[in-house]
Amino acid sequence: ARGARLWCIVAVDTEDAQVGLWKAAVDDGRAIGIPVALCSPCAAACSALGGAGEALFGDFSVKLILNAISTSAQIDKGMVMGNRMINVGVSNNKLFHRAIELVVLLTRCSRDKGTTAILKAIYGDEFCSEMRKRSIVQHIEAATPQERVVPTAIALVYGAEGGVESIRAKLRTASVRDIVAALQREESAA
Repeated sequence: ARGARLWCIVAVDTEDAQVGLWKAAVDDGRAIGIPVALCSPCAAACSALGGAGEALFGDFSVKLILNAISTSAQIDKGMVMGNRMINVGVSNNKLFHRAIELVVLLTRCSRDKGTTAILKAIYGDEFCSEMRKRSIVQHIEAATPQERVVPTAIALVYGAEGGVESIRAKLRTASVRDIVAALQREESAA
């Protein structure tokens, strides 16, 4: 949930080459408000992994820390919906299709409606049905510099008004969850 706090516990051995990277991750975490506890050393866990255990444990620990920090930042920015990160850059074929699937999954709309919403989010207010005939490569080239494609598409499916640029402007200050909740309240009040 937005505003939830995550604790990171980082095992630091002062002889470890990973200390610099760990400390950078800890500083990044604290910068976004994640309380971080340091403990030293974590010999039992490292020795249990065998000869290369320390390097493996160190690399894996750093990965977990960085994942926790980036996930927390995405949650705080409102870029998680339905337990899915929706801040997907549409920069290749796999991510283009993932973006469509996210819209379909999170809004329970048809694949056709999800695709149309993604294309509207990519092309903005100039979108027309003829653009659907363009190749996926052309869609990806147009989408790559765009921000907030999936959140914009989700808001479009839920009926956000004012045009794509207006929705993007709203998403700079409000999360898509907040926008969708407001749209649903308006719909139920009508």
